[in-house]
Amino acid sequence: MIIGQVNEKYTPTIPIDLRDRNRRMRRFEIPIDTGFEGFLMLPKDLIFRLGGTFNRETSMTLANERADTFEEYIVEVFWVDQLLEVRTLASENETLIGVYLLAESHIEIDLTPGGTVTISELPAS
Repeated sequence: MIIGQVNEKYTPTIPIDLRDRNRRMRRFEIPIDTGFEGFLMLPKDLIFRLGGTFNRETSMTLANERADTFEEYIVEVFWVDQLLEVRTLASENETLIGVYLLAESHIEIDLTPGGTVTISELPAS
């Protein structure tokens, strides 16, 4: 189970542990964006500091309906009790958790500043 909170802008955020190039876990508070059809988006400088591995370039249509190309890296994420290699888009300064990382999860959000965000795994069917 992952427990986070809603910030003053009504954005649900959760703590996420990312493994750096020295195999140490680093914790970050990252907003959830259910409109982001990806796993994770991080600033490019953070990806470099973590030691992310370049994977490929990929295109994505943004919320403003403009298509853009992003560099995709592989970053190690500790997610619901397991270490995963996650496709991560590089951005200038945006951090987001997308729906693909949240797949197969139950999410509860108390949508008020300071409210609780709870993510738990759905039982296997």
